[in-house]
Amino acid sequence: MNSLIASSYDATKGFFLPASRIYGADGLTLEALSAIGIIVVGDKTAAGFRRCMLPEGWTPVAASESTMQVRLQDGQGRLRAKIFYKPGSQGGGASMQLWTRFTVQLKTSDDAQWAEVYDGNELIHTTDKGAKTVDKLGFTASSQPQYVSAESWLDSRWPDHKNPLAYWN
Repeated sequence: MNSLIASSYDATKGFFLPASRIYGADGLTLEALSAIGIIVVGDKTAAGFRRCMLPEGWTPVAASESTMQVRLQDGQGRLRAKIFYKPGSQGGGASMQLWTRFTVQLKTSDDAQWAEVYDGNELIHTTDKGAKTVDKLGFTASSQPQYVSAESWLDSRWPDHKNPLAYWN
C-alpha cells in the first residue's frame, strides 16, 4: 500500500494527511504545520484526512519497514514525518509522527556503546564510548549515560530541539 501511495503523489493535487493523531508535540494541529510550509487546503474527509499542499521538494516515500507506513522527506532527503495507515483496524484511520531536525541515537558494538547526534542525515557529534549496558531491545537507551550526555550537548546548542517545528529553516 505504501508504495502505491508514494508513487501516485502529484504535487499539484496535494497529499492527504491525518486530521488528528499528530504526534511530536502536545496539541499540534495540521494548521500549525504552516510553520514548516504545510498548507491545509481541504476539509476533513469522512475517513479523517485533510488535503494539504506539501512544501516544494517534499515527497512521500514508501517505508521499507512496513507496508502501512509512508515517510515524508524534504528536498534535502531529511525525514520530516512518518504516516501510519491502519485500514480496517479497531482504531482505523491513520496517525502522523513528526520528526525533529536533531536526533540522538544510541549505538552499540559487541562490548561498547556511544551516542550520535544527527542534524537531519548528517552526523554532527559523537560521545565517548562506554561499556555496553543497554538492554538487548534498546528500551533503556534514553537513560544510558552516553545518550544523556548527547542530549545535554544538544540542549546547550539548540534548546528547543525536541520541537518538530523548530530549527528547520
